[in-house]
Amino acid sequence: MTTDGQCSLAQRLTGIDEIECVTPDLNGVPRGKVMTAEGFLEGRRLQMARGVLLQCIMGGYPPARFYGSDDGDLALVPDPAQIHRLPWSKQPRAFAICDADELTGDSSRLSTRGQLKAVIARYAALGLAPVVATELEFFVFAPNTDPTQPFQPPVGLDGRREDGHSAFSVSSNNGLRPFFSEVYACMAA
Repeated sequence: MTTDGQCSLAQRLTGIDEIECVTPDLNGVPRGKVMTAEGFLEGRRLQMARGVLLQCIMGGYPPARFYGSDDGDLALVPDPAQIHRLPWSKQPRAFAICDADELTGDSSRLSTRGQLKAVIARYAALGLAPVVATELEFFVFAPNTDPTQPFQPPVGLDGRREDGHSAFSVSSNNGLRPFFSEVYACMAA
């Protein structure tokens, strides 16, 4: 028997062949596995070695003394609110952001999502709610068609490329107003 939520999920995943089940590692890089849509909807447990969450950006691993020598599995538990179709995929696919839990069901101490949830719960216990402001302006670059060349700051409305001490000033951000207006419109949609 399925609940309305499961039925809704099954409807949302109609025509999907595979689900990419991912969780962020300690660097924020999505790590995970691919599962069939059938197995996903049946609730089959997907497991992944805990060491995957510890992989460094350059591919190595930290010394075992920081996390122990056990490289047992963790369970990837999908967040129902974070299951989305991938419209750009040639093969019908979906993407599920997962929590990395111990096989006992407890949140893993290696799970960045679990750590963030614990911090938010501590704020809530104090009657507080954290407010996070993404600093998008640090990730805005001019179009770069040559991967051998470094990124450059974008050209603003005044036709100048702000760099050096004024690169992230209010005036340089005002020069990017059309871009930020489009971002705000998309966020409101």
